[in-house]
Amino acid sequence: MSQKEISPSEDEDLRKLGERIKALRIKAGYANYEKFANAHDLARAQYGRYEAGENLQYKSLLKVMKALNVTPKEFFSEGFD
Repeated sequence: MSQKEISPSEDEDLRKLGERIKALRIKAGYANYEKFANAHDLARAQYGRYEAGENLQYKSLLKVMKALNVTPKEFFSEGFD
């Protein structure tokens, strides 16, 4: 497998990550991901890709968690087995 290929289990983990980001955004009162991204100085298109389950760097995930006002422990407390 090349460095850019993602295994099925990694793909599933990214899907769960995207679902968790989306659920927390909605819980924070933002029905629209674009408004959330703009309000928190996140690149709108890139943030949309995160919610869609595309790969992201840990630094980017930390920035999203900060915007969602959750700690890593809180973030990973739901949606992951």
